Amino acid sequence: MAPVADRIYFPSLEQCLTGERVLLSWKLIATALSDSSGQRTTSSAVIEFLSDDYVHRLLEDPASTFAPADEATKKVFETKTAPINVPASSDGRPDIESIKKDAEWLSKNAKINIVAALRVVVIEHQSRPARHLSGPLSSQDAKNLQEAAGLNNGQGSGLLLDLGSAAALDAEEIWTEFEKPETRQRRLFDTYLTERRFFMMSADYANSIKLYERLPTFASVDLDLAKTYRLKLPSRDDAEPLLPTYLQVLTDSMSRIESGLKAVTDEKWVTEEVELDWLRTLLTEAIHALSVVFQIVDSFGDDFAPSTAVNQWFSLMEVYRFFDAVQPIHESIAPLVLPLKTLSAAVSLILLKPARSLTYLSEREEDATQADTSYDTYLLSSDVLEQVHKSILNAAEADCESASPVIFAWTLLLHRMNVSYQSRTEKRDNLLQQNARETFEAGGVVRPVARRNSAGSIFSIESSKFDGFLENATSSKDLVVVEQLASQVTAQGRVFDVVSNMATALGPSDEGSMTPLLSARLRNVFLELLKVSYPIVGYQSEPVSSLLSILSAGRNYWDISNKENLSEKQDILASMVNDDLALEFFFQQALDRYPYEFLPFITLCRTLASATSLRESDRSQMILNLLRATPTLTFVLPDYFQEYELAQEDENTNTFCLLQDIPIISLSPSWRGRRVEDDAYRIPAGTYGRFVTDTGRVVSMEYPHSTISLLGRRLEINLMKEGYQSELGMLQPEETAEVISLFATLIRMDHLNAAGGESTGALVFSDNDILHEAKKHIDAGSGRDLLTVVCETMDYYMQVDLAESEDVVVTILNSCVQFLDAILPIYPSRVWSYLSRCELLSSESRADYSQTSLTLQ
Repeated sequence: MAPVADRIYFPSLEQCLTGERVLLSWKLIATALSDSSGQRTTSSAVIEFLSDDYVHRLLEDPASTFAPADEATKKVFETKTAPINVPASSDGRPDIESIKKDAEWLSKNAKINIVAALRVVVIEHQSRPARHLSGPLSSQDAKNLQEAAGLNNGQGSGLLLDLGSAAALDAEEIWTEFEKPETRQRRLFDTYLTERRFFMMSADYANSIKLYERLPTFASVDLDLAKTYRLKLPSRDDAEPLLPTYLQVLTDSMSRIESGLKAVTDEKWVTEEVELDWLRTLLTEAIHALSVVFQIVDSFGDDFAPSTAVNQWFSLMEVYRFFDAVQPIHESIAPLVLPLKTLSAAVSLILLKPARSLTYLSEREEDATQADTSYDTYLLSSDVLEQVHKSILNAAEADCESASPVIFAWTLLLHRMNVSYQSRTEKRDNLLQQNARETFEAGGVVRPVARRNSAGSIFSIESSKFDGFLENATSSKDLVVVEQLASQVTAQGRVFDVVSNMATALGPSDEGSMTPLLSARLRNVFLELLKVSYPIVGYQSEPVSSLLSILSAGRNYWDISNKENLSEKQDILASMVNDDLALEFFFQQALDRYPYEFLPFITLCRTLASATSLRESDRSQMILNLLRATPTLTFVLPDYFQEYELAQEDENTNTFCLLQDIPIISLSPSWRGRRVEDDAYRIPAGTYGRFVTDTGRVVSMEYPHSTISLLGRRLEINLMKEGYQSELGMLQPEETAEVISLFATLIRMDHLNAAGGESTGALVFSDNDILHEAKKHIDAGSGRDLLTVVCETMDYYMQVDLAESEDVVVTILNSCVQFLDAILPIYPSRVWSYLSRCELLSSESRADYSQTSLTLQ
């Protein structure tokens, strides 16, 4: 490969040291790429840098950025530092000999080539003024501050104490300490580690642009960055070589961790803090490398990754056991541990592609004439399957918690392979017996038949290349092993708890560890795992809880905005709404159980309704339309109610027909003389339903109704528990909070959709049909509407003597604040009027709740 000039990546020393040009550090590039406004991303300097061929080569071969020393780089170093390129001067310009010595020292103590070391030295030189200014204040600075503030005679001691300068040193002493060789070396090494971290971050973001043709953040950029940076990929074939490259980066990082910092440098100034920073750098590199690997495989879509990459990955996981041994040994390391384990599980899952693999195995069994060569998949290599099985089995034996999603996925695949193998074996045996019987009956002689490869052969057609893996006796792979592995990871919902924890840590909130794009794609992989396991596990509380974490963790009402710019294919919420299987397995099941099981359905509706990427989709109003016209109602039939008859008694079904009306909400006997009975929620005679279970009285009634109206009514009667009876029961505090948050989300999304995703600039919006729907059956005589009910709910939970726990109260107050925010553009005067007299802001006794609620926002 012909050499490429690095004049953009590393301008001449004379230009850098005289200030004629600023050498762009990787920290500056990473900062620009992660700029939430997108303005730095499109600056001319960043465009020039990221569109440079030399930079492209570094991104394609990241190990070369800080490669070890070699003869070629020594010659480049001599050329760059030659007197002709750095003219000597006595006008205060840096001493080139000092810079060369620093570069030689860093090259030796960081084990990198001298040109890479020289670049770090120049970056450190450029940052010296800023570092010096951000250092401790001198006594002269302190005195000047006191005089400027007008604080004399000891009055300024408090100010200096706050600034950390109560015992400030002389300016000369600080400068002497700053220029000490040990201090400078420590600074150089710190700059080197910083550059390593931000280089991999830049590579991560650049590959997002290359593979998805967009930034991994919500930053809005008018330019086509992939085209602007010349990072467009012509085809999948151009992405495949990146896989082993970035897997090697991961291998190198983990190898350095195992070797320890002493294998790199033994300088006296190396403290525990330096060692932790070095460890943090290598773990950060590993995480970004894993991110790139995941994105590459994700870009393949339904196609399998090359078998060599699958083998390379699981060979690594056999050694590092899915990084389960990595522990948060220090607060600076702790934030990196879960992302590392999460990405290792996600990369394993996306390489295994359980959904696509199960489809292939089913197709192979249904169509025995299908040639194995029509697929390029790891399932056709016994050696790769053996490697996968060995690494996963070792992880299971070591009880690696972070590997449990991978173990679970592998049990599903292994089970299907065994079933396919046994089915084909039985079919082949039956055909042999039938052939022998027909030959015998015909009076012929049964002769041994050689194995044939021709079409129609009962031996070759039904065999598959993964049969050799199952027949290999090196380790057991039968159904007994499958059952043991599955039981181990699913006991007490363990695997689903692990997935929930991983999903919660993904972001894209401030507490999350991933960019919005990567977070959404990782969640999609975990969603696929829940889908393929559903036929085995079914609808249970553990996978449902895991699903809610996958869909909603790290994102709440305050994150909903028109700045979210993920496409339908990238957004996890849109993927769920557009996935008929996922809707059938989870959403339909939740609907069928609602409101007997209240929270799963309402939480799913709130979460899915907030999908901003569905604005132009046919299913954008799916949730809202369902809430307006809900077909069924599931509840416990009262014990006293016997007025029904089985509709098909001869057929032994659970279907029945009502002979008498059932009031869902009715006045209590003590209130019947004071209020008019409300017949809005009364299931009429003649309505059909069915018993959901063989025992008990849980029924699902065919009762079309508006969930929005019913929830508004239930919120109201929840404040008057003694006045009403409800066959659905009264809302629990957690359910109350979820209902109010659902209304807030629906109204907020209605505003965004009405504005077409753009701010209209209007201060007041017109009334909202969701609000009209919600107040339809709220007691009209009382003059209440949904806003009144929510405000009264807020007032109730602000009472000092409530028996509810503080966490529950804060959750409800937070949902009420969300609702007030959502409705503010519609009823600004009513909202501000209520807040002016609300105890949330005025009562000292509830100051802690107010503070907590505001913190949650």
